[in-house]
Amino acid sequence: TRLATLSWDGTTKLWRVPNGEIVRTIDVHAGGIATLAGPAGTLVAAVTEDGIARVIDATDGTTVRTVDLYTPSVRAAAMSPDGTYLASTGGDSSLRIWNIRDGSLAAAGDRLPASQRCCIFLPDSSALVSGGWDGTCRFFRMPDAVLLWTLSGHTSIVTCCTVSRDGTLLITGSNDTTVRLWRIAEEEA
Repeated sequence: TRLATLSWDGTTKLWRVPNGEIVRTIDVHAGGIATLAGPAGTLVAAVTEDGIARVIDATDGTTVRTVDLYTPSVRAAAMSPDGTYLASTGGDSSLRIWNIRDGSLAAAGDRLPASQRCCIFLPDSSALVSGGWDGTCRFFRMPDAVLLWTLSGHTSIVTCCTVSRDGTLLITGSNDTTVRLWRIAEEEA
């Protein structure tokens, strides 16, 4: 019923779906926003170009937590559906998992062979999926960010990814102009 958008002007907008009414405009950022994570419940996280994540309560627009993600080149961020974790991937091939409740670093993935461009949690928050510049998707166990398995098939950068509501399908898009649907096997998840 809600959609969150972000803009280079530093604002985050919350929209009511399907009528397109703007519910709230949040303007708490200095500089452009690099990526948006969430919503998870009432929480949305806006990440600015300088690597700062602001976790915002969408009901009143207050900043609940500010987290320094340790990299100014954040490519993507995702919030676990239960609102516990914030994942960030960087241009430096990093993957970091943050505990939203206290802002602490919960896990850091091994240095990945390629920079990651997108990421999303599975609906049950048991794993994180990322898509990279090498055309590969990687599944990481949560909350320790241990690599579980990879999916290869794109011939260029994986630019976006999402998971079906029931957690059985991964949908990815790539600069190779293809969209792929991957079946997520229960024994792998």
